[in-house]
Order: sequence, then C-alpha cells, then structure tokens
Amino acid sequence: MKQLINLIPDLLLVIGALVIVLATFLLNVVAGLYVLGVFLFVAGIFVDKDGIQLGRKRG
Repeated sequence: MKQLINLIPDLLLVIGALVIVLATFLLNVVAGLYVLGVFLFVAGIFVDKDGIQLGRKRG
C-alpha cells in the first residue's frame, strides 16, 4: 500500500500531461504533436538515471 501511495504524484503528473496533450490536439493537431514531443523528451530526461551529462559514455 505504501508503494502505491508513493506512485500517486507520478500518476498525477502523467495524467496531467495527457490532459494537456489532449486539449492541445483538440485545438490544433500540429501544436498537439509539438506538445507531445516536448512531454516525451522531458519524460525521457526524467527516466534517465543520470540525467543529461555532456561527454558521458554509455555502455
């Protein structure tokens, strides 16, 4: 149960991002694609364990 409570902020963040993307798509498809791309880019940075570091070698 405690693990589920720890996930609530992440779930709210994802749901909020989806609502923003959906609302933008309803306004304009191209703008919706831009907003979706920005959210996916930012999500990729947050999911990455070390964040963005210049000169980092993967492997």
